[in-house]
Parts: sequence; C-alpha cells; structure tokens
Amino acid sequence: MISKTILLAVLTFIFCSGCRSYDNPNIPDELVGVWVTSDARYKDRFMEFKKDALIIGIGNGDQPVQPIRDLKLVPQDGQDLYTIYYLDPEGEEELISFFYDSDGGVITLKNQKKVAWKKQ
Repeated sequence: MISKTILLAVLTFIFCSGCRSYDNPNIPDELVGVWVTSDARYKDRFMEFKKDALIIGIGNGDQPVQPIRDLKLVPQDGQDLYTIYYLDPEGEEELISFFYDSDGGVITLKNQKKVAWKKQ
C-alpha cells in the first residue's frame, strides 16, 4: 500500500514539475512605459510595457493588449536579459527577449542588437 502511495506522489511531482507557474508577474517599474526607436524602418512601431500586459504597435493601427504570463531575468554579457512570455490575440503563448541597459535606459531585442529602443 505504501509503495502505491509513494509511486503516486512521485508521478504527481514529475507531472507538476513540468507545469509553468503563472502568478501574474509584474514588469519592473523602469520598463513600464512606451518604447520607440529612431530607426526609420520602425518609425510607426512601438512597444508598451504595462505592469501585467504588453502592447506591440505594429504600424497598421492594430494594438492588441497581450497579457503577460511569465517573466524571466538572466544576467548575460554584463546586461540584464529579460524574456517575457505573453498571450497573443489568438491565445497562443509567445515570447519576446531583450537586453535592458539601465545606464543608458535602452532596450535592444535579442535578435536585433543594433536597434536601440528608448522610453518616451
């Protein structure tokens, strides 16, 4: 009887350890706001971080509010690398990863390090 209880407990632990916790993480105050770039390719684009949501202005007037589900912060290359998991308008989980340089107040996307975004 005890072995069945232990086996059930172990299986429950294994199952739950793979689950992601969504405790409605808060975006740090220094990131909250609207971020824009002077790069001409993105003149009509912006990113807006709220405490619990992300809005990505994509240039056609479409600005869906996307709930933030999780936030990870990892020091990398002397900067803070943020990865934010959010739900897109269809309810699918997406992510955005960026470096935040607190000295210059600049965000650079992990996959576009040459484009600097500054808070308005």
